[in-house]
Amino acid sequence: MVPEPILLPDGSFVAQPLEKTAVYDPTWHNLWLNWGMLGLHAILYLFITFWIQKQKDIFR
Repeated sequence: MVPEPILLPDGSFVAQPLEKTAVYDPTWHNLWLNWGMLGLHAILYLFITFWIQKQKDIFR
């Protein structure tokens, strides 16, 4: 995802905005980690939505 360094005509390289990391490596560990975080966020947001809707039902 991080672009390769660009070679300028004078022989120098343009600095990369980010260093390469193992975040986007196509491994099973990263796949499980990404799905786990997606599931955690989905559960968290569903809980918050349910709680807010329940509050609206009680006080109205």
